[in-house]
Amino acid sequence: MTVVWSLQAAEWTEDLDMLTWVVVVAVPVGLLLAKSRLPGSIAHPLAALVGLVWIARLGFRFTPETAGWQERLILLGERIVAWMETIVAGGASADTAIFVLQMAVLLWFIAYTGTWYLFRAYNPWSALIPAGTTILINTYYTSANVTGFLVLFLIFSYLLVVRTHLFEREEEWQRAGIVYAPDITIDFLRDGVVFALAVILLAWATPSLAEEARSNPLFAYLGRPWAEVQRTWARLFGTLNYQGGRGSGPGSGWFGRSMTLRGPLNLSEEVVMYVYTSKGRYWRTVVFDTYTGAGWTTTDTRLVTVDENPASLPLIENVAGRERITVTVEMIRPVGSLLFAPAEPVQVSMPVNVLLAGPASNSGPLAETPETAVAQLYAQEPLIPGDRYEVVSALAVVDEASLRQAGTDYPDYIATHYTQLPPSLPQEVIDLSKELTAGLETPYDKAKAIEQYLRDIRYDEEIPGPRPGEDGVYYFLFRERAGYCDYYASAMAVMLRAVGVPTRIAQGYALGDYDPAKEVYEVRGVNAHTWVEVYFPGYGWIEFEPTASQPPLERPAGASQKEEEDETAARSDEEEPNPLDRLQDLQEALDPELPTLPARPRARGVPTGVLFVPVGAALGSVLVVSAGAMLMRRRWREVSSVERAYDQLVFLGRLLGEQPSPSQTPWEYLQHVASRVPRVRRALERLALLVSTARFAPWRLTEEDERRALALWDEARRPLTARALRQVPRRFVSLLRHAAGRARHRFTS
Repeated sequence: MTVVWSLQAAEWTEDLDMLTWVVVVAVPVGLLLAKSRLPGSIAHPLAALVGLVWIARLGFRFTPETAGWQERLILLGERIVAWMETIVAGGASADTAIFVLQMAVLLWFIAYTGTWYLFRAYNPWSALIPAGTTILINTYYTSANVTGFLVLFLIFSYLLVVRTHLFEREEEWQRAGIVYAPDITIDFLRDGVVFALAVILLAWATPSLAEEARSNPLFAYLGRPWAEVQRTWARLFGTLNYQGGRGSGPGSGWFGRSMTLRGPLNLSEEVVMYVYTSKGRYWRTVVFDTYTGAGWTTTDTRLVTVDENPASLPLIENVAGRERITVTVEMIRPVGSLLFAPAEPVQVSMPVNVLLAGPASNSGPLAETPETAVAQLYAQEPLIPGDRYEVVSALAVVDEASLRQAGTDYPDYIATHYTQLPPSLPQEVIDLSKELTAGLETPYDKAKAIEQYLRDIRYDEEIPGPRPGEDGVYYFLFRERAGYCDYYASAMAVMLRAVGVPTRIAQGYALGDYDPAKEVYEVRGVNAHTWVEVYFPGYGWIEFEPTASQPPLERPAGASQKEEEDETAARSDEEEPNPLDRLQDLQEALDPELPTLPARPRARGVPTGVLFVPVGAALGSVLVVSAGAMLMRRRWREVSSVERAYDQLVFLGRLLGEQPSPSQTPWEYLQHVASRVPRVRRALERLALLVSTARFAPWRLTEEDERRALALWDEARRPLTARALRQVPRRFVSLLRHAAGRARHRFTS
């Protein structure tokens, strides 16, 4: 259940509450089958069948309630098949119901197999390893605070190992006829809790080995396939609420071939790399070409290996309006083999693998074509901290006038592929795009108009994110009216595509902090960024900056526009501005009566933290009492009648205020208990003789002795229970008085 609660607290998506019911059924099924005499070859398929039926029944929540169960089952199957077809085709899925169902299957497997092997083979690791792996991955990849569940899991895990080990020892002691303390289980579990807490606190205080791991080439090598797993996961479940944690995109630390429009960002202040150069704009690592409604993907899959050293990338040799710059990149926190470069890379000082963005039919040697560009660069060997490489890039320096005159003579592939939009795109987005660009003739003017419109939208890294199935751009433009760079760039790219302008988005890092003395940019996690690139015939892909928190990109005006600006400036110099007019403009700008878009009301409910304490306390109490009762029943089934009677008598004696001492014999202890209830003294004295005989005599008790012990206990039990129940309120009042006295003493002192 700690694994389930951890997943639910992470809030990956809605409907995760059904996981509770999966585990609530899976554990009893595993327990019943483990206690049965069925072999595993029969029990496991039976459990799998029960699990599939139960999960399908829970999954009916994703189908219309008015349909019959047969129809709902068919609809659920069709939804799963549609998801599989999307993934096989290389697309990105936005169906979060599939994620919930897969988590349900995973937790059924973990709960059932763990319970089966624990109670059939007394093997706790079959439960702890799968469940522990799940809760660790969940804790690592969510920015929600779920550490408390991990701590609970570690404590419970240690106690389970202790209890299993003690159970095996008890069986050995009983077979050997060794007498041991009846409350040894409670002592072990109590000490186990203390030891587990000490170990967790020690581990918490120990310095992290993350830095050493990052600097180890073996870890870097192993991290490369894991990064590929992360990219695939982001494509399979594109609309999960990663909350800006360690997923794909800005602030994540790694950039995959897909990007999801999600909830809040969690950006790091740690240094990622140093870039030695005197000029730059962005440090790009990936470009996306396909918008899915939930995010972006890179659909180009042609990977070319360039074994030259240095590696030449002759993809933009004939593109105008660019100058070459050379930068040196020193990686501080590399991820796998990802490389970063400004604009369009031309040469890299190491052998590389190049993911090409262009027609799938473009095969053969790497050669310059108008349609082909670098989508992502990888070093052929994993990078480790301190690695350096040089990149020669072609940085765009074209002026505004040239971009206005570039025209619309796009290559066929560019015109079709980079104006793609999903059929599900809301019409409101298309209408707004056409409204903002009405009357504008050139793609550049359309891009600037949309860019300026978006820069007036509020920047906010704490937005909750789109609802499952909701279009991300629509959410940003019409419902939330706030967001961060992923949303600004996506909105501009989609709106330009809606009016026929080829556009893509790019990810990497913004410039960072510049040290002019050393001519180096210090790039941190908070500089992770997404921006827009628009295609202009003859000039290639040109960057635009729609994000409100970033400075606008400045370009030379060009000859014709500069003359117009000079004339306008001359006329403005001749006219002295009136200070009263300026004051009136400021008053109008500050007028509170101006219409503004209403803020979206946020739902307010009872904070989960408020409910967690009483609910957790109640569940904890129930678990402790139930566990204690189960342990005692288990022990009483395995010991003699005499020991069982003595155990139960000690329990009632504790309630009466008589704590047994290790130095006392059963006779001495029962004499103290009898002094509280004189009417049962005779029965307790006889029972004490039988207990002492069972423990210390060289012979075993007969069946007649066992029956006599039970009869004596039955005679003494009712009076002792009645006296113990009368003592509970008195002891409670006594504790309250004692606490009040201590408080009064502290106050007066």
